Amino acid sequence: MKKSRYSYQYEEEASQHGYTEPGSDGSAHLDTSDLDNPALKRLLEATADMTVPDTLKWINSNLGQGAVKDAVVFDGTDGARLAESGIAEEKNSLLVLTVGLNAVEELNVLLNRSSESLPEKGYIWVHTNTSGIRKMSVMRCNPPVIRNIVYFFWYFWYRVFPKLRMTRWLYRLHERFSGKVNRCYHRVEVLGRLYRAGFEVVDEQFNHGHFYVVGRKVKAPIWEDEPTGSPIIKLHRVGKGGKLIPVFKFRTMHSYSEYLQGYIYRYNSLDKSGKFADDYRVAGYGKLLRKFWLDELPMVFNLLRGDVKLVGVRPISRQYYSLYSSAMQELRIKVKPGLLPPFYYELKRPEGIEEVQESERRYIEAYLKHPFKTDWRYFWGTVGNILFRGVRSK
Repeated sequence: MKKSRYSYQYEEEASQHGYTEPGSDGSAHLDTSDLDNPALKRLLEATADMTVPDTLKWINSNLGQGAVKDAVVFDGTDGARLAESGIAEEKNSLLVLTVGLNAVEELNVLLNRSSESLPEKGYIWVHTNTSGIRKMSVMRCNPPVIRNIVYFFWYFWYRVFPKLRMTRWLYRLHERFSGKVNRCYHRVEVLGRLYRAGFEVVDEQFNHGHFYVVGRKVKAPIWEDEPTGSPIIKLHRVGKGGKLIPVFKFRTMHSYSEYLQGYIYRYNSLDKSGKFADDYRVAGYGKLLRKFWLDELPMVFNLLRGDVKLVGVRPISRQYYSLYSSAMQELRIKVKPGLLPPFYYELKRPEGIEEVQESERRYIEAYLKHPFKTDWRYFWGTVGNILFRGVRSK
């Protein structure tokens, strides 16, 4: 497809249809009247209803001059060149990346260098197309008879091939021959990469079918533990004694979701089951895997290693662990986590984190008194609920 058809046309179509994505309406949005950065305030107010070309034109014509002289505009994709550009470390400094994130080959490097170039509480402004916007374009630009077939192949080329080790080389070889980097990121992945780079997201919005994000630096970027697109992922969970253990699962969430736990909790809170409400990090196929616990099959390896046992409190992240009461935190780390959590044993499923904690407390106290007897009872009770009462995960 030509750029005019595949790029700016679907941006305008998305604008006309009021395009949003799950979770974006109730997420972070800045009130410019309270903004402490004059350059960022001017940028957001002036470009509030502009298309991408007009926004970039305004940035190149206005930033770095007059009231917005403290803003720094970077129009490259090389993180090393950014690090050598000498960005001024002003108290309310602003870094604007005018090149869309889709066109950056080493995106994590660029975002990490951006973070290192800014002082604490410095701002970054970025923009990109999301995979959701591009999906809409593919579906609208093809006849109904073949649009799903076209999207199937499009999805594997742009979303799967660049992530898998066995196919990544082929996609990057294509980039080298074409001379053009054209990555495709889900909204969740963009936000997660920013958090990994040390930013907290303070504003995100879709405007004219384009995705804009403002981040504020709150900590140093993370350089180690590069996430992968592997179907099997390793998650760090709180185990016995408070030790972090690697838990293996089939991927059900979009890449970089693990960095968004605090962000999700802040704007989505928890549902009745004690999990994050309306968790848009979970992919469509992931919901199916979770419903039948298929995502937890790789945890059999953890079972064989002795990190977890068959029945026990579910292994949870440090973020979720911090939501527990201090008494439950102390009680929880006295036992190994397990594959089958105690609340599937309950006749009435617990609702809310308080009831989940109470369910786990009853199990742990019983287990500490009679380990084998308790796990035997909970195991068969859980199996019965699954087989005869239709208990499923979410």
